[in-house]
Amino acid sequence: MTVTQDFLANAEKIEVHDIKMENSGSEEAIAPIFTDKGGLGEALIAEGLARPDSVDPSEPWCAD
Repeated sequence: MTVTQDFLANAEKIEVHDIKMENSGSEEAIAPIFTDKGGLGEALIAEGLARPDSVDPSEPWCAD
């Protein structure tokens, strides 16, 4: 299983908040997912699979 699958499969409660999407191709689509264990975004950041909004998206993921 993936980190996301594990995180959601083990949750007792799952909620999606404030869905914002102009169209299905929107780069700015937002749909935060929260569970009784916390937010999926924070779990992905903790695993190194996502970055916080405070990081400039043009910054490379890997150091040279």
